[in-house]
Amino acid sequence: MSEFSHGFDEGMKNKEVQELMLSLLANYANLWLWIFIPIAGAITWLLNRKSGMNYAENLVFHTYFFCITNLISLFFLVDAFVSPLVVFAYAAAAPIIYFIYAYSSFFGKTTLRAFGEGILTYFIATIFYTIVVVGLLIAIVGFMMKFK
Repeated sequence: MSEFSHGFDEGMKNKEVQELMLSLLANYANLWLWIFIPIAGAITWLLNRKSGMNYAENLVFHTYFFCITNLISLFFLVDAFVSPLVVFAYAAAAPIIYFIYAYSSFFGKTTLRAFGEGILTYFIATIFYTIVVVGLLIAIVGFMMKFK
């Protein structure tokens, strides 16, 4: 986060705009995270059209996975008792392993194919997500600065 802040400070000369963007990111963090679900759902729906699952079922799959990931992140609470490296390794590996399992079960794919399609889904969804979130932030900040 400190590297992000440093890069943000270098790129952002207007302190008012900088504070507004940071405030929007912090105050609406859940909204920004939940935007990822429809994007990932659309990508898995496109990749698995022949499976017979519709877009809504893909949304449910990703919502379920997002909730499981949030539950897994509760493991961060034990960092006082367990090495932070172990906590980080678990928190990084567990969602990936579970996603591969859930993806292969849900769509009836082999583990290797689920792994490949999972990486592809995550990569494409992250690109679209970044474009959407950055675009929304720029639009909101531009709108708010225009009427100040």
